[in-house]
Amino acid sequence: MVVNYQRIESRGEVLKIEYVGQVIATASLHMLVVGINKYANSSYNLNDAQPDAKAFAEKLTQQGGRIFKTINKVEIYDESATKTKIVDAFKAIASKAQPQDVFVFFYAGHGVWMKTTATRMVMQHFILCLLM
Repeated sequence: MVVNYQRIESRGEVLKIEYVGQVIATASLHMLVVGINKYANSSYNLNDAQPDAKAFAEKLTQQGGRIFKTINKVEIYDESATKTKIVDAFKAIASKAQPQDVFVFFYAGHGVWMKTTATRMVMQHFILCLLM
C-alpha cells in the first residue's frame, strides 16, 4: 500500500513469493524470550504473558530451523526474570553472536513508563538493555 502527500491510500495488494531452491543456512538465531505472569505484588499478576512468550519461542524455533544453522534460545520466566538474569542473558548472547547472526528479543509482561532527562518516554524494562 502506498500513501501520497494528500494521505490518500492506494489499493492494497498481496504478493505471494515461494522459493523452491535449496536454502543454505549460514546464520544462527539468538533468541531471548522473557515472560512474566507472577509479580511480587500479586495484584499485578497476568494470565497470558508466559504462555504468549512460550508460544512465540516455540513457533520461532519450529519455523527458524529451516533457515538458521543453529538456534540459541534463552527463556526466562516469572520469578527467574530478574534484572541480573536478563542482563546476564544479553551478555551471554552477545559473546556468542556473530555479525551475520540474527537476534530476537521478546518480552511479555508489564512495563513502566518513565521520563528520561531528554523528556522522552522510555519503557523501564528496556532501559537495562540500552545501558549495556
